[in-house]
Amino acid sequence: MRNIILASKSERRRKLLEREGIEFEIVPADIDENHYFSDSISINDIVMLVATEKARKVAHKYKEHFIIGADTVVLIGSKILGKPDSRDHALYMLQLLSGKKHNVITGVTILYSKTMEAVSTFDNTGVIFKSLSLKEIDNYLDKIDYLDKAGSYAIQEYGELLIDDIEGNIDNVIGLPVKRTIELLNNFKHNVD
Repeated sequence: MRNIILASKSERRRKLLEREGIEFEIVPADIDENHYFSDSISINDIVMLVATEKARKVAHKYKEHFIIGADTVVLIGSKILGKPDSRDHALYMLQLLSGKKHNVITGVTILYSKTMEAVSTFDNTGVIFKSLSLKEIDNYLDKIDYLDKAGSYAIQEYGELLIDDIEGNIDNVIGLPVKRTIELLNNFKHNVD
């Protein structure tokens, strides 16, 4: 079996893949995710493009590896929420999400470093937030490391304080649609062999 690389420093993605018994190495891809955002490209295409660029960024270091790239954003209305750059920004994001439904969209790319061939997919999950007071939001932000989280929250870290309901794949909200990723990886590996 060829080696698998996760082109991400996300602990959440690491844990999701480990839960499924996948053996892999972590090699974070350092790219400016905001560089790819554009009004002329759909959000689904943007997250797949960023996932692909993350995979490409690390692929040149490896000869015959399958590289997994992923990118997650939060979409409320037409507003895209990435990772906050400060506590005030995180507070703003959570106030924006309070009492409303938003979507968590994750793009996933599997790239084979020998040929640089890649396949991509995305998942979209609806999340409904409770109506939150400023005090509740502040309390939540005190509990987590919000700076590395799209939308400033983590469903697996005190998510019950924020979330009323989830419509779709919870793993996607955590950061990686695992079953879809494994299916994509297995199909791609089969076609490459």
